[in-house]
Amino acid sequence: MHSTLRLKRNRIYVDNPYIQSLAALILLEKDLASLELVEWLEFRLKFLNSNELTCHYCNRKNLEIEVDMTNREKLKNLATIDHIIPISKGGAIYDINNCVVACFFCNQRKGNRENFNIRR
Repeated sequence: MHSTLRLKRNRIYVDNPYIQSLAALILLEKDLASLELVEWLEFRLKFLNSNELTCHYCNRKNLEIEVDMTNREKLKNLATIDHIIPISKGGAIYDINNCVVACFFCNQRKGNRENFNIRR
């Protein structure tokens, strides 16, 4: 029998009569979460390396792919991926046409809004 797995933002739906215990589901969820994280990190690195590291919103230049996350001053230079149409509103997570480079703070301020204009 074929298993169907559907991932939906922190939830995994399993259509498989052989996975009947909560323990089996928890182990499956843990495996899938780590695979999803690896996939995201690979996508992030590839996307950021293939784009100019300038914030789409505030035009901050020379953003960095990795910074010390405990240092607020350095955090402003972190390059993140912002989804134009937020994932929570149906935007595709791995569609490069739905992604732009954004500094950490602009990405945080935008949140899950579709329309966002930075005001200095």
